[in-house]
Amino acid sequence: MGVDRAIPVDRQVRPIPASWGRGDSAGGLLRGAGVGDAVGGRLEHARQVDVKVLDFDLTAAVAEHAGRISVRPPALFRTKRRRPESRGRSRGAARILRAVTPTYVLDGRQIRTLEDFWRVIGEAINGPGGYFGRNLDAFADCLSGGLGAPDDDDYVVEWRDHQVSRRHLGYPETARQLEIRLSRCHPTNRPSVGADLAAARDGRGSTVFDWLVEIFDDRAPGVLRLQ
Repeated sequence: MGVDRAIPVDRQVRPIPASWGRGDSAGGLLRGAGVGDAVGGRLEHARQVDVKVLDFDLTAAVAEHAGRISVRPPALFRTKRRRPESRGRSRGAARILRAVTPTYVLDGRQIRTLEDFWRVIGEAINGPGGYFGRNLDAFADCLSGGLGAPDDDDYVVEWRDHQVSRRHLGYPETARQLEIRLSRCHPTNRPSVGADLAAARDGRGSTVFDWLVEIFDDRAPGVLRLQ
């Protein structure tokens, strides 16, 4: 036979008055129930308990034992979750931003010499005083991803009023550039440079404008758009 053991008065659960509503706080439940140090043997008295530091499982267990009210999780433990549709809109906006291709605009009316081209394209891509090559070899390196290249590999260079540039970068400018090259090149290269210079003076062969377009097409196909 089992032995009936008397429960100490200070550890008994007292009935909850019917006047308590479902809106009463968990703290009120503890104070009314008089749980005392019966809860886990750790609380000296229910009146000294701050409901904010109670673990939710402990509060719910007390409410279930009392059998009178249901306790919602304290606001301290509740977090607002983002709606799925808002997350979808954010991801969609990010995809749209990534889909926008950077476009760098060259004003062809400002390009009358090869030196003008270096200045205009450098500022268009990298801001005032920007660098995007100062000679044909360096320009080709920039288009291949070298120093001065845009961070985004997917970009477009829009050369507006390119026909104006084409006229200014014609044979007279080509002959001038070849004269500069002839004065600086290695002696072994002078015969070929001299031949190109003679052709430019006669209005034959490729022009400075043609050199630039060919480098665009060779190093970065599809990047240049002539308008």
